[in-house]
Amino acid sequence: MKIEAVIFDMDGVLVDTEPFYMYRVRQFLDSHHIKVSMQDVYRLAGSSQKEILKSCKVGGRPQFLSRN
Repeated sequence: MKIEAVIFDMDGVLVDTEPFYMYRVRQFLDSHHIKVSMQDVYRLAGSSQKEILKSCKVGGRPQFLSRN
């Protein structure tokens, strides 16, 4: 069988999965006793998992909560 086409779904083109992903990020942070609002989680949209973890835990307090 010859492959004639390949479709890549860059998030939001066919299915917008970002709300589901952000909800899971918040659940993960909650499970590690890092309490954040969904608004704070959405500030991290587009960040890698490594960047999210780095941003969220500085001295036990989520760093981005103090930013404006």
